[in-house]
Amino acid sequence: MKNAIGYVRVSTNKQLENTSIESQKEEIKNYCNDKNLNLVAIYDEGAKSAKNINRKEVISALTHLLDKNKDIDYLVVHKADRLSRNHYDLVNIDQLIRSSGKSL
Repeated sequence: MKNAIGYVRVSTNKQLENTSIESQKEEIKNYCNDKNLNLVAIYDEGAKSAKNINRKEVISALTHLLDKNKDIDYLVVHKADRLSRNHYDLVNIDQLIRSSGKSL
């Protein structure tokens, strides 16, 4: 069985009511169950803007995923814009993940 980690966030405290952290976590858990992935951890950023990737939990999640001493194969997010709203950042993150033999 392959291992995965998840990442969740909302943009503002106001969004906590519309796109809840809990619903994102549930979607990630369901996806992992459906794909037969062992969900090791979910990194919870809380209410933070995704204008750039200078966020504690996204950096921790990527570090965990890319650590060669860890057996993590996938980073799972509810939607790509949870990682970043900047397309350039998203492309760079995806390229970094793929070049390491991992999947988003």
